[in-house]
Amino acid sequence: MAAPLLAILLVFGTPGGAAAADAPLLAALRRAVTASTQAAANHTCQVEVSRLQKKPSVGQNMEEQGRLEVAFLQGKEHFAWPGAAGFQADDLRDILVMGLSGSGSYAAHLRSVALSDDTVFGDPLPEASAGPDIVRIPYRVPAARSGYLVNLDGKEIEAAIRGEITFRGADAAILAFMLEAVDLPAGFPATAVTESIRYAADLVGAFRPPAEAVQRMVEAGTDEYVNRYRFVACREFRGESTVRFQDPASLASAAATAPLATQPPLPAGAPVQLRLKQDIAWGKIATGDPVEAELTRPLKFAGKLIADAGATVRGRLVEFKRILLSSSTGYFVGMRFERIDDQGKLTEVSLELDSLVDMPKGNRRGIAAMVRGETAPYQLLERTGPDGRPFAGAGFVRVLGDPTGLPAGLEMRWIAAEPTER
Repeated sequence: MAAPLLAILLVFGTPGGAAAADAPLLAALRRAVTASTQAAANHTCQVEVSRLQKKPSVGQNMEEQGRLEVAFLQGKEHFAWPGAAGFQADDLRDILVMGLSGSGSYAAHLRSVALSDDTVFGDPLPEASAGPDIVRIPYRVPAARSGYLVNLDGKEIEAAIRGEITFRGADAAILAFMLEAVDLPAGFPATAVTESIRYAADLVGAFRPPAEAVQRMVEAGTDEYVNRYRFVACREFRGESTVRFQDPASLASAAATAPLATQPPLPAGAPVQLRLKQDIAWGKIATGDPVEAELTRPLKFAGKLIADAGATVRGRLVEFKRILLSSSTGYFVGMRFERIDDQGKLTEVSLELDSLVDMPKGNRRGIAAMVRGETAPYQLLERTGPDGRPFAGAGFVRVLGDPTGLPAGLEMRWIAAEPTER
């Protein structure tokens, strides 16, 4: 069952003054936030994402683990897959398939609230149990000026928000940021939206990135969506064109793709027959990790040999969710293949999944294909982006019976499509 499309977004308010219960304290807070976000513009962090959907309404839970990179550039958060040459999206909905997606935890939420003219701050509350010189500063922003957009199944509102910023004045350290969407209108499908961020306040210097963040949305009072983010491996850079750092899982793959010769992109319509070279197994691989396959037959088009059988096809896992039902476990698996490496001769590709080998010819997308007997049925899926159009340049499979995911050796037929920017 497809998950609903949900999003939490933030459009920035105008930096400036605000109602101040303690003007010197708020001035110190703003200086700290300004310094931190300016420093963030010279850094990028890797984000470990854990997404959980608890859906008692349909008796189903869904889990996903993933890895991304995030940077704060020109006042916006930008996202990329680990190892990508640049940042592909400034909205997580454009890079994570389905489910709850929220932008702002890295730097944008704090900057918008702390520096906006429209934020109303309350009297600081001492936090003596956490140490000396630590206070919680309550705030509220009205709906008409918050820029905090909550989108659920195509219904979008700008919500009023309230929360607290925990601040240590001695070294101008932001310790925590909490946010809650309030006064949600009657009839809106989301009944609760909250976020909490904890910062790496033990670091020295202006750049103190978040350590972790938790986003939570409740739908219709029962179904719950929770995203957890861990910010790790933060590094300094000097411009988006130079950003390229990888997690250990992608280093070997990236090194292996160093081009010796590049051919023209694969023409649209070319059939590509391949088999997986690795298990896509829960607990061993996550959304965002590299995926490899190999050609099972020579790739020819218009009478020309483009790559020989056995050539490596490299790509990325763009979705890997575990579906937990009362009596079974299944998976959603999405793959995007981007290049074929035939002994150093590279061909850029944009592929769409056509069928699983041995699928009955009368079956079409969306009908189960029993490719490994009765114990492991697979079903091709259609996935759509936030614009409602099919998620281009990728292929998606629902695994109904395998206990771990997709096995190495699984054969698939893909068709070359027009190049896509996704």
